[in-house]
Amino acid sequence: MRVLHTSDWHLGTTLGRVRRDEDHDAVLDEIVDVAGQGELDLIVHTGDLFDHARPAVDDMHRAVEALARLAAHAPLVVIAGNHDSSALFEVLDRVVGMAARLSGDAAAHHIRFVGVARRARDGGVLTFPARDGRHEARLAVLPFVHPNALVRTFDLEPERWNGSYTDGISLVEANLADGLTDGFDPGRHVALFAAHLHVGGATWSGSERKVHVGDDYATKVDHLPTASYAAFGHIHRPQELPGGVGRYAGSPIPIDFGEVSDTKSLVVLDAPPGRRARPEVVELSGGRRLVRLAGTLDEIAARADPSSTGIYQVLVDVDVPDPALADRIASLLPRATLHSVAERVAGVTATVAEELDAEAEPPVADQFRAYLGLEGTSGPRVDRAMRVFETLLGAGIDGDDPPFREEDLFEPPGPIPVTAATGATAGGDG
Repeated sequence: MRVLHTSDWHLGTTLGRVRRDEDHDAVLDEIVDVAGQGELDLIVHTGDLFDHARPAVDDMHRAVEALARLAAHAPLVVIAGNHDSSALFEVLDRVVGMAARLSGDAAAHHIRFVGVARRARDGGVLTFPARDGRHEARLAVLPFVHPNALVRTFDLEPERWNGSYTDGISLVEANLADGLTDGFDPGRHVALFAAHLHVGGATWSGSERKVHVGDDYATKVDHLPTASYAAFGHIHRPQELPGGVGRYAGSPIPIDFGEVSDTKSLVVLDAPPGRRARPEVVELSGGRRLVRLAGTLDEIAARADPSSTGIYQVLVDVDVPDPALADRIASLLPRATLHSVAERVAGVTATVAEELDAEAEPPVADQFRAYLGLEGTSGPRVDRAMRVFETLLGAGIDGDDPPFREEDLFEPPGPIPVTAATGATAGGDG
């Protein structure tokens, strides 16, 4: 089977005040062109279709149009990432399915949106016949899972409620692995695994949502279901998965200046039944380049390309502040978009990294952990507080009510004793 793997479009993202619509339009045209060059059997998008859980109308239009153009070439599966709304994806899937039924054309349901993780028997494993009818893909799908969803969806035993995210995800992956192998025919079936998840050992770009990468939100490569190819999203730097079992397709455009050196791509693979797939990395060039320039004004002038249409971050070494600096840079780069122009005055410490940190999303979990330390919280209490914090944060991002089933274990409080003479509650002054 021939499969196209793309990921992490982040429609609606901005770089400071710079919108990325034209960059997305260019690269989406490129992705659709690649899809039209081969006889594809399946297209997989592994999450973060949008940059925000509540995308703007224009971003919804852009997504629908691009996905419809892709689905014209092969069935398309889109799983939710940590930036996406799982509820929105579930609604979109119902709308697409209803449209197919109303049209009377069952084949019209070419787009599947997968918003939540499910057990294999409840839709966690999807099947797609090849064009030639001789082979069939079995696709296990694992959209981003918040910790609270592990308890709600997979009915973890109470003793596992306080277990690590890695342990909980391993149970989900084991269930999907069982679904992939149940009745598997190595002469006919192709096993594929699609997930939006951080695999320990992968290298991230720094533009990912920091609270959802790192050891606290990771799985292990030896926990992944055995498959011909594992299609992953979440990490923006295109790369092979640890162990070579699949790939992160990466973001198709650089999301921020932390991705300046990344070569953007998608993956097209041939996956024969019962054998490891042969992935081909297809480089993408759509969208404006991100460019950093640093040095004196003369040095920057010597390196500036007046014909460039890139997005620039410029840091200029000056002896004294120059109020007209931005205009000088704009005249050197008349066709470029200036993300920022900053000056580094002699004797004043400033670095490009510090300028970038001002743009980066703060690591929320790290800040809260540091706050607990300042408040004198220590030992096991920190871990308990962090688990509650991450549950609340994950539920807030996903638009869910956080479950705390431990509440069911408590006995309802008894009546508060009241003194006959004063009516005051015992043990206090009211």
